[in-house]
Amino acid sequence: MVAFFCKIPIKEILLYPFGGISKFDMDLNAPSFLEFVLLIMGPIFQCFGYFFLIFCFPEKMDFIRTYHLSIFFFNLLPIYPLDGGKLFLLFLEKIFPYRLSFFIVLFCSYALLGIWFFFCSSYLLNTIGIFLLLLFFITREYQRIDIFYQKFLLERYLKNYSFSSCFLINHENSFYRGKRHLLRLQNEYYLEKDFLKKKYKND
Repeated sequence: MVAFFCKIPIKEILLYPFGGISKFDMDLNAPSFLEFVLLIMGPIFQCFGYFFLIFCFPEKMDFIRTYHLSIFFFNLLPIYPLDGGKLFLLFLEKIFPYRLSFFIVLFCSYALLGIWFFFCSSYLLNTIGIFLLLLFFITREYQRIDIFYQKFLLERYLKNYSFSSCFLINHENSFYRGKRHLLRLQNEYYLEKDFLKKKYKND
């Protein structure tokens, strides 16, 4: 609903045992605040759904509460691609370069997923399925980091974004989200647009 009102095309909505994942046709350089609003609306609308179900089926309150809380808090774990993992990535992007932020969040996702599975109270088929599914997602995203980063840079080359702050960086893998850059490479300075123009024309 929020994506519709913000005129962001929805590519697909996938349903998994741990909840749904919505994929949007949105630039990787889109404003972080817009992505934050989209992410936070998932848990908020789940709460609306919870109260709606309680209103409709008050006799099943305990059953509905148990499932709501388990899905709600699991979804907020900082494991990518859960909402908590994506929110954690947005936080990291404020501190670290875009590519490095992905490495950090995926490393943490591997670690936290392993800890969650190790301390899980019941190794039911559903629990094992969620573990394997998330392990597959994390590994797939790790393998695609370079693809995402090239798309991130190519967007900046093809489109005219307006960023207020400017960073001096020393490597082409150190671009930040939401900032423009001045690159210092081998004692030569390049404006971001000039560097990207040279890079993609040579490629």
